[in-house]
Amino acid sequence: MSDEAPLDATEGSPDATEGWVATHAPQLGATYTPSLSDALPNTFAIFVSGLSDVVNNGAPLPLALPGAPGCDLLVSTDTTAVAFVDAQGQAQSPVTVPNSQALTGLSVFHQWAVW
Repeated sequence: MSDEAPLDATEGSPDATEGWVATHAPQLGATYTPSLSDALPNTFAIFVSGLSDVVNNGAPLPLALPGAPGCDLLVSTDTTAVAFVDAQGQAQSPVTVPNSQALTGLSVFHQWAVW
């Protein structure tokens, strides 16, 4: 991994959520903003971040979400945040990366879930 991108923030998979994008590569001591577009307007979304895209609390990923046919959990649920999806179908969830060299090379996975 290069000095310009000490962390790797990755969505769960290319089809995890339409319109998923981060404003720039994560940097130590900085904030990056994963955003969502083309979502159902005027509703809530859950932003999930985790350190694995292989296992979540001992269960293998992907994991089918109860009550959501065809939707799978693709990242571990280490942290979650609720965001409001605006009238244009957009939401954001800023992530601040601590300025700690111990985080260099760490992979973090993100996924949006919209209701």
